[in-house]
Amino acid sequence: MNYGKNKISRNYDSRSAEQEIQGEQRYRRGFDGNILSLASRGGSATFSQRIVNNTGDTQRVALFTADVFTSVDELNAVLGENITAMYSDSERTTPADLVVTNAIKTRVAERHFSKNPSRIARLEVTVDAEHQSQLNNPLTIRSYSPTRNAGSVDRNLQVEARPTNPQANKVVLNPDSQIDDQTVYIMDIIDGATVNLTYVLGTNLNLAAKLFKGTAGIDQEL
Repeated sequence: MNYGKNKISRNYDSRSAEQEIQGEQRYRRGFDGNILSLASRGGSATFSQRIVNNTGDTQRVALFTADVFTSVDELNAVLGENITAMYSDSERTTPADLVVTNAIKTRVAERHFSKNPSRIARLEVTVDAEHQSQLNNPLTIRSYSPTRNAGSVDRNLQVEARPTNPQANKVVLNPDSQIDDQTVYIMDIIDGATVNLTYVLGTNLNLAAKLFKGTAGIDQEL
């Protein structure tokens, strides 16, 4: 990957969300159903997170942390951020009254995706009806590399939402990114808001699953 200043490298083919989902369906058996749901979205793997912020202040939450960082202090020191909560390590780093679900599953998923990167075909963000202004906060995608300048891009949920979405408290977008060991996802969660995020996963680079199915082309040599 090439990491330019203030942008994220895109050294991959441009694909529509539908193409991403079709690609994912070829590899979906590599996912662990205990972590990722395969029951919905026509067989596409999905991963969900839920955040309830009752802390009295806005919290800047690292949703995915690339399985590289072990604490908020590490994230802020390396990325130059002001993150206040780390989703996958809520037992130690999340402020009181910031409630998250699937913290352990998120941590396990981060480990999985660090070795098996996956494209995000679609991201669905839903908020409670009383805090629709939460959707004014962008999704920040940070690139991480120990040898290059970290790139960053803000995805404006309101501007980039699909125009066919009629719900005032929900946006659906294609973030044009992936979950891997070099990408961090961050969002500011306003006080009082309940935020649900559903990641519909696209093409997954899962060598172990391909090898198990005999498609990697190396099992015959062993």
